[in-house]
Amino acid sequence: MRDLQVSTADYYRNTSGFLELPDQFTTPARAAVAFVVKVHEVLLKDFGQQSKYRVVFDDRLASGDRGAETIEGFRYLRNVGQHLIHPVVPSTNAVVGGMNVGYRSYGLWEQVPRSIHIRLRSGTQSLKGFYDRHLLGEEVVATLLNAARFFAEVCPMIPHRSDSGEWTGFPLRHQAGVPSRLHPLEPAESAKSQRWMKALPPGGDFRLVCGRCTVQGVSYVVGLTFRGSVSYTPFVERDEQVVRDIQTGYRYHRGVPGTDMASGTVPYDLGGATVNYFASPDPIDKWIGPPVVRPPSGGDYSTFGDLRSFWRPVVLHSIADLLTAREQRMAAWFPIT
Repeated sequence: MRDLQVSTADYYRNTSGFLELPDQFTTPARAAVAFVVKVHEVLLKDFGQQSKYRVVFDDRLASGDRGAETIEGFRYLRNVGQHLIHPVVPSTNAVVGGMNVGYRSYGLWEQVPRSIHIRLRSGTQSLKGFYDRHLLGEEVVATLLNAARFFAEVCPMIPHRSDSGEWTGFPLRHQAGVPSRLHPLEPAESAKSQRWMKALPPGGDFRLVCGRCTVQGVSYVVGLTFRGSVSYTPFVERDEQVVRDIQTGYRYHRGVPGTDMASGTVPYDLGGATVNYFASPDPIDKWIGPPVVRPPSGGDYSTFGDLRSFWRPVVLHSIADLLTAREQRMAAWFPIT
C-alpha cells in the first residue's frame, strides 16, 4: 500500500506547473495504476485473510459498489498497457492557478481506441464497462484516491503511516481556491469534509500554542503547526476543538520560539508559488515547553507574532474561507520540489 500512496503523491507533485507534453506524465501515471492492481492481487493471493477479502470484494462488486468497480476499471487500464504496450495517456486539457498560488495541470483519463480494445483478451474486454463508468473522463488523482480509499475501507490496517500517524504521502499539497480532495478518506462535499477533519487529529507533528485572539466576539487559540523544525501553516481553533484533539493523542505544546526564528518564503516550487515558513535554527527540544493538557485561559495574548498585524488576519482568513481552514487543519501547505 505504501507504493500506491507514494506513487499517487508523486504523480500529483509532477502535475504542478504547466504540462508541456502529455507523455511526460505517462510513466508516473502507469506506475500508480500498476500499484493499484498489485495491492488488489496481494490481498487476493498473499494476504493472511485473502479468502475474507475475496468475499468482501465479490460482494461489493455484485452490489455495484463504486470502489470495487473502480478497482476493476484499473485492472482494465493496467492490462491495456501491460499486454499491448499501449499506455493510456492522461489528457491535460485543464490548467488552474495563478502566479501567486502556482499552476496545476489536471489530467483526465482518455478513451481507449476500439482498435486496441478488440485486441484484448475477452476477460479484459469485460472490464471496459467499469473503466468507462469510473475512470473515463475523470481526473486522474481523484480516481487513485478512490482506489486507495476502497482498500482502506475493506482493510483498515493496510494504509502505511508515518511516525506522526499520518498516511505516508498525504495530505497532498493544498492549492489556493482549489477544492480537490487532498486525502483518500476525505469526503468530496465541503460540509462533510469539515466534519471529517474535525473528528481526526490535525496534520503535522505537533502544534505550538502561541496565544489567544478574539475576532468578532469569539476567542480562538492560535499557533503554528510544525513538521520537524519548520512550520508552514498556522492554526486557528476553538477551545472545544483543541480539547478533542488532545483527547485523540495529538500534541499541543507551550513554548516561546527563539528571537532568531528564521522566516521567509521558499521560492522553488514546480507550480511557481512561494511558500511562507518559520524555521527554528535550534533543535525544537531546546525551547519547546511541556504538552498542553487544556486550552490556555485568559484574555488575548501572543508569544510569537503581533496580535493585530499577524494573528488577526490569520483568524479572519480562516473563518471566512473553508479551504483555508482545511489547509490549516491538515497542515497541507508545503513546498513541492
